[in-house]
Amino acid sequence: MELASKIAAAYLFIPLWGYLGACIAEPLSWTLGAIYLLFVFKKEFKRLDGLAEKQKQKENIMGLKL
Repeated sequence: MELASKIAAAYLFIPLWGYLGACIAEPLSWTLGAIYLLFVFKKEFKRLDGLAEKQKQKENIMGLKL
């Protein structure tokens, strides 16, 4: 994700703004990478929460208490 955003920024911003475009590319790629990670973490936490809930239900059915 970060590499793709750096390449895109290099092709888009450097021809337009020159050195300033190169300077903007790095923080932009980090920001886009962080936004991507936020969505991935949110999705994974929901998935793991669902697995934990299924495990609790399974333990309740079997009469186990941990």
